[in-house]
Amino acid sequence: MRNAPSDAAFAEAMQTAFKPFLRFVFAQYLSVADELDDAPTVRILRHAVLDLDEQVNRLRAARTTGRWQAERPPIAPATAGGRG
Repeated sequence: MRNAPSDAAFAEAMQTAFKPFLRFVFAQYLSVADELDDAPTVRILRHAVLDLDEQVNRLRAARTTGRWQAERPPIAPATAGGRG
């Protein structure tokens, strides 16, 4: 994703591939997890699934309204020390 050809391509990949895949994997784990033995992990992953749903919806809205590029700050070039 670092080499996405554009901001729009990056947003599309996050919205349609990466985040939905994470959500799918987390949901699969939750479907077989033991609520008692895995309680801390279940709690975290339930929240992660909700967060991913919200992120995908926000990405979709940003892409459909064209706000993706307008809200994204410019990326500073890296210096010799590796920091921007």
